[in-house]
Amino acid sequence: KTSFKILYPVEQNDILAIMRKYKLFFVSIIVLGILFNLVWEYLHIPFFQFPLFLELLNLPRLILALIATLGDTVIILLIHLFLAKIYKVKIWEIGWNFNKTLAVLLCSTISIVICEKLALSFGLWSYVDNLPVVPIIQINLSTFLQFIFIPLTTFYISSKIIYKFD
Repeated sequence: KTSFKILYPVEQNDILAIMRKYKLFFVSIIVLGILFNLVWEYLHIPFFQFPLFLELLNLPRLILALIATLGDTVIILLIHLFLAKIYKVKIWEIGWNFNKTLAVLLCSTISIVICEKLALSFGLWSYVDNLPVVPIIQINLSTFLQFIFIPLTTFYISSKIIYKFD
C-alpha cells in the first residue's frame, strides 16, 4: 500500500472559491473579448472584401462584425487555455512580467497568422487594395494590431476584475 501525504489540504470552501473565481475570469474574458473585438471589427469591416455569396446575402455590417467577433473571442479563449496549460496555473496567477507578456504576444501572433492565412487561402475574405500589410508575415496591419492589443488588454482587465472580487 502506498500512502499519499496531502501537502496542501484544500477545504471544500476553498475549492468553491477557486471555481467561482475561474468562472468569473472566464466570463470576463468572453464579455471583454466580445466587446473589444466587436468595436474593432465593426470599424474595420470596410477594409475587407467578402466572397460573392456573402455579398449576395447583403448581410448588415453589424452581422459581419459579430461573426468575426465570435471567431476572435474563441481565439482569445484558446490562447488563455494554452497558456494556462503551459504554465500549469490559471492565467490571473501568472502575473504580468515581461516573459508572460511576451508569451501572450507570441501566441497571439502565431494564432492570428495561421487563422488569417487559412481564411485568405480559403477565400473567406480578401483585403482592399490600399490596406497596409505587415511585410514579413503578409497579413494586414489592422488584424495584426488587433491581436497585439486585444488579448493583452482582455487578460489584464480580467485579472484585475478577479482581484477586485478577491
